[in-house]
Amino acid sequence: MSASNQMGNRQGRSTELAVRLLTDQVRTAWSHKAVASLLQLDIMGAFDTVGHRRLLDTLQRKGFLQWVLNWTQSYLTDRSATLFFDEEESDPIRIQSGVP
Repeated sequence: MSASNQMGNRQGRSTELAVRLLTDQVRTAWSHKAVASLLQLDIMGAFDTVGHRRLLDTLQRKGFLQWVLNWTQSYLTDRSATLFFDEEESDPIRIQSGVP
């Protein structure tokens, strides 16, 4: 991908625009009976602190299909972290924000 196609951290290129462009490309592929695949990497950690409920509410307000909401909720459900420090391990801590 060339730098002119880069969306992240560029003026006038919001996350919403990136999602809309991606959605259009997927729909175009589907209309031609093709398969669309995607690999995304959150290299900069843009979603490290997003609240799960807020993310789901935002997706719903933006008109995402119910199956996308269900999948996202399932992906974020029952997440936990365990801390290790000085050879000690904490009990699991429930994670309610951040996207893995």
